[in-house]
Amino acid sequence: MHSRLRNPRTVPHPHYGTKTAYTKDGTETKLRNAVCNGTITLSVARSAIKNNWTTALQVTGIG
Repeated sequence: MHSRLRNPRTVPHPHYGTKTAYTKDGTETKLRNAVCNGTITLSVARSAIKNNWTTALQVTGIG
C-alpha cells in the first residue's frame, strides 16, 4: 500500500474562518499571474508566500 508523502514544512490550511485554503489559493493565483505578466519575479513571489502568505500580496505590491 502506498501512502502519500507530505512535505513536513507544509501545514494544511482549514476550509473555514477568514484565512482559508481557498483564500490561499486565490493569493497563489494572483502571484502566479503577476509572475507570468512580468509584474514581479518568481523569486519575489516565492519569498513573499514563504514568509507569510497572508501578507504576500501587500508585500509584493499586488494587493
